[in-house]
Amino acid sequence: MPVTTTTTPPQLPSPSRAPRQRQQPPRSGRAPAARLALAALPLVLLVACGGGDGDAEPVTPPPVTPPVTGYTVGGTVAGLGEGRNLVLQVQGADDLTVAANGSFVMGRRFERFSIAVVTIASHPEGQRCSVAQPRQVVNEANVTDVSVSCASLPAGTRNLSGVVTGLVPRSPLVLQNNQGDNLTVKADGRFFFNTAVASGATYAVQVQTQPAGQTCSVANASGTVGASSDVRSVQVTCTGLPQAAPEGAWASEYCSSGFDVSTREYLNIVREGDLRAIATQGSVTRWGLFCSPGSEALTGRPAVRVEFDRQETRGSLTAFWGTQTSSTGTKRVVWARKGPYLCLLPRKTFDQPDPVKDYPTIASVEQDTDESIQAKVCYLKSPN
Repeated sequence: MPVTTTTTPPQLPSPSRAPRQRQQPPRSGRAPAARLALAALPLVLLVACGGGDGDAEPVTPPPVTPPVTGYTVGGTVAGLGEGRNLVLQVQGADDLTVAANGSFVMGRRFERFSIAVVTIASHPEGQRCSVAQPRQVVNEANVTDVSVSCASLPAGTRNLSGVVTGLVPRSPLVLQNNQGDNLTVKADGRFFFNTAVASGATYAVQVQTQPAGQTCSVANASGTVGASSDVRSVQVTCTGLPQAAPEGAWASEYCSSGFDVSTREYLNIVREGDLRAIATQGSVTRWGLFCSPGSEALTGRPAVRVEFDRQETRGSLTAFWGTQTSSTGTKRVVWARKGPYLCLLPRKTFDQPDPVKDYPTIASVEQDTDESIQAKVCYLKSPN
C-alpha cells in the first residue's frame, strides 16, 4: 500500500537613534595663542582624514575574492596525433579542447561525494578516442586518474560526423547512414557514426526515428568520402510540433530512493475540453528501491482546476497559460510541453512549496522549462 507523505515547510525592529546633546566646553583661561591652536586642531584632523568636502567619493574597499571550493576532475591523454584536437566534456557540457598529449583538468569543480562523467565530444581528425572509467566518484580530493586514449583509424577510412541542433535533452533521435549503422543521439552537439567510412565510398544520412514531439531534418546528408579528411558537414536540425494540452497519467522523471523506500511524484490530468483541465498531483512512497514509472490512482488527493486562456509555440516548446483554482485560492500558472516533457511552472521547491511568478513571454517560459528539465523535475507520460 502506498505511504503518502506531505511536507509543509515553515521573519528586527530598526534601532532608534536618540538625539545627541552638544556639550559646551567650559571657557578656558588659557592665553589667546593657546586657544587659537586648539581651534585649528579640528581643521588639521579634518584635512588629514581627507574630509571637509561633503561631495567627496567614499573610499571603496577592494573586492573580496570568495574562496575556491570543490574539487577538480582530470587525467591524462595519450595517443593524440600531432596537430590534432580532441574535445572532452564533463556532465555533457563544459567543452575542453585538448591539443597535446599529457595531463588535462576540466573547468568545472565538484562537491565531495558527487559523480563526474567525462565523455568525448569530438574525436580528432582521422582518429577515435575512448575514456577509461569515465564515471568518477569525487571524494575529498581532486580526481586525476581519468585516462583518455586515442588511436588512428584503419588505413583508408575516415570519420563520418555532423552536428545536431534544436534537440530536446534526453529525447532520443536515431540516425542512420546508408540505411544502417544506427546512431542514437540524445543532445545537441557533434555526433560521430560508430563505423568509419572508406575513402571514396558514398554516405547517405537520414532520420530513422524522430524524437517525441519534434521533427528533425538533415542537410548535407549525402556525398563521397574524401581521401584526406573526415566528413564533418552533416547538419541535423530539429524543430517542435505544436502540442495539445496534456491529459492522462504522468510521472516525474526524478525518483528519490533510500532506506529501502522510493518516492516519485505523480500527476493525473482529466481534460474538460480544449480550455479546461482537472489535475490531481501527489507523491507516492513505496517499499523498495525501484520507482514505478506507471500511473497511480492518487485517491483522496485534492484536485485543482485550470482554465487556459493563452497558448503559444516556439521551436520545440508549447506553453499553456491559465488560472489555477484550488481550495487555497487562485493563481496564474503555465503548463509547458517540450518534447516528451510536461513542466508545471512555476516549479515548486522545498523553500517555496507554493511559488508565484509571472511569465509574460514564451522566452521566460522556455528558460524555466529548460532548467526544470535539467533538474529532472518535469513529468513524462506514464506507459499505462
